[in-house]
Amino acid sequence: MRTVYKERQLLRKLIKASNKYPNNIIPTSELPVKEDDYYFKQLLKYELICVEETEEVAPLQLEYVSYAITDKGKHFFEYRHEDLQD
Repeated sequence: MRTVYKERQLLRKLIKASNKYPNNIIPTSELPVKEDDYYFKQLLKYELICVEETEEVAPLQLEYVSYAITDKGKHFFEYRHEDLQD
């Protein structure tokens, strides 16, 4: 998977932010960028982060309140380092 520098930089920020919260789930209010940011959407597309829905949200309101780093996202830099060495 090829990523640009800004995507990798954002992923690093999100990983640091996720370490501050239980279960590594980042509340939407604590995101370092807005949800409509292009690079943020790219990370979602690459499945490096995912949407976490909570049960407190009313069933008729499809409001996503948090995000989490996937295992693929947590280990992205390790995989990338190995690919660069080959």
